[in-house]
Amino acid sequence: MKSKMQINVIGNDAELKEFVKLCQYIQSFGSYGMSRCLHVNTDGDGSGRLHFIGEDGGELPNIPLEQLHAIESELGEFNVDIGE
Repeated sequence: MKSKMQINVIGNDAELKEFVKLCQYIQSFGSYGMSRCLHVNTDGDGSGRLHFIGEDGGELPNIPLEQLHAIESELGEFNVDIGE
């Protein structure tokens, strides 16, 4: 069953355009029945500071710093699978 959620994204114009492009890729892969691996690099101490507001009106909580450091020790990669 498909569900719908609304998330607002706050950031600079250039970064928002890049985020929309990422969403377009994900949507297009699904439309064409393609599976692809995407590499996303975020400049967390620079312009890549996007903020996400959930349906409840609050900012999505950050992942705990300890978990982020664990990713760093595992070759700096973090994978999320969208779909099966």
